Amino acid sequence: MYVDLSNNGKQYSKSIPIGCNFIGSVSDDKGHNSGALVYNKITGLYHQLNRGILVSLDQNDVAIAIAKAMNEQSTTDIPMLNSVKKLRSVNLDDETMTIMRNYGHGNVSLGIRRAAELIKKGNNHG
Repeated sequence: MYVDLSNNGKQYSKSIPIGCNFIGSVSDDKGHNSGALVYNKITGLYHQLNRGILVSLDQNDVAIAIAKAMNEQSTTDIPMLNSVKKLRSVNLDDETMTIMRNYGHGNVSLGIRRAAELIKKGNNHG
């Protein structure tokens, strides 16, 4: 995956879903399958956007590509990039894994982040 932060990616889509911001452009390693790289502030996830259609991206691959682009392109002042997730290993029992996956609509990491946000806001029951 290759990320270019020097352009805003708007040439790939005239519209953008609510809650999303253009970050740059993204393509596969061969320079094909290009689109706008957008950040969804609601979910905290990155997507590829083409003609108004969002495509899910592997978040670990995006984080690596963004970090590489930031080093190569000397880009440091894009607020959404400060939230690039780091790969972490956690041990969860099967029941907790299922609960977090469901809470994150199929994304365990999102479920954990949502649960942590509730705890941070004081809505915990534990």
